[in-house]
Amino acid sequence: MFIAKRLYRDVAQLGSVSVSGAEGRRFESSRPDIFQMTEKQVKLDVRKEIAEITKYPAVIAGLVVLCLLMCMVPVFWILLPFVIIFLVVLYKLGEKNNARALKIARKHTGGMAGTLEILEDMELASSLVLNDWGIIYLPAGAEAIEFAWSQIDSVDEIGLAMLEFKAANKKLKIDLSQRRYTLITETLDSMLKGKCHFLIDPKTGKSHQLEFLIKQPIEWPKIKLRIDDDGIKYDGNAMRWSEIESIVEEEVHHRSSMPTLSLSFWNGREKFFVPSDAVSDGTGLPGSSAYEHLKLVAKEKLGRKASFIVAAALPEKRGLDEFMRMQDAYKAAYAIVLQSGKYHVIEPRFSEMLRIVDKFDLANQICVQQFFHDYALLLERMGRDNEAQLLKRRINTHIE
Repeated sequence: MFIAKRLYRDVAQLGSVSVSGAEGRRFESSRPDIFQMTEKQVKLDVRKEIAEITKYPAVIAGLVVLCLLMCMVPVFWILLPFVIIFLVVLYKLGEKNNARALKIARKHTGGMAGTLEILEDMELASSLVLNDWGIIYLPAGAEAIEFAWSQIDSVDEIGLAMLEFKAANKKLKIDLSQRRYTLITETLDSMLKGKCHFLIDPKTGKSHQLEFLIKQPIEWPKIKLRIDDDGIKYDGNAMRWSEIESIVEEEVHHRSSMPTLSLSFWNGREKFFVPSDAVSDGTGLPGSSAYEHLKLVAKEKLGRKASFIVAAALPEKRGLDEFMRMQDAYKAAYAIVLQSGKYHVIEPRFSEMLRIVDKFDLANQICVQQFFHDYALLLERMGRDNEAQLLKRRINTHIE
């Protein structure tokens, strides 16, 4: 229950977000309804599901299982207090930093939230705020970096979800690989017309990777990897895209560590390998390494000739990953909202998720079908029956 209340509070902070563009427009879903389903098929009671797992018997049973597991591995008892203390301190620092970042941002708007205000928790308790005035990035324990919209010269995606802001003599790099990339890039594109260059088009959801590659090769000197429009070079090996017959991802097993992945490049005469652990240069977060970037380019260049165990970070994959992170975050808060009647708290988050679904054409995913059920129920409770009916028509999977 404590976790559920925490999630409710965190989502409530997002409820006040109003996403507007430079012309005051509101981002809306435009995808036509294409699926049909009867009223009787929509049966969902998430409140009951969450209520069951938060009842005292369920909580006590979970604690008993946890104690048994910890008794099996006694070292957990030594480490657990330190882990809890670290997480609590990190959470408190993050809360304090968020409040401070909002305070700095609102100084530029007369102390008011304004029509646009997006607060995003960043790595290591840092905070990012986008508002009517501009952008404020506040690293934990450091001074804020502030950019007015009029000061920003360009925003470039220099790696997968890695954005670089340039303004006069200031630069800022932020990693959105585990954040709300879609919302933030939509907002930046709206506020900075013609100054943004993202790998995924904020309006259409299509990839710009190959267009960018023609203009500028991608190079990681430390790991001796270079990708350009002509081909790939790695550690003394080189192949042109036009001569590559296949790229296959394979598992490499090690005696003393977890298996890793490796790409084998074959041109009909010779083969060379690019191991994932050798080209892991990047932020260290999933989907943001040089290895992932190489897979993305290879898939877009060669299509079916490139076969991977883990799917490449194409726009649809990135969109689905972001959607699922958001879906995992809202579940408990959604149940509490349905009980409390404060539907406005979570609806902006649902609206944001629906834009992701439409932009990346994710409607047939099972997790999205569940989301349609949830959102339709929420809209019905809010008295927005026409919108609820439109969502119900898009449901093509029966979910108990």
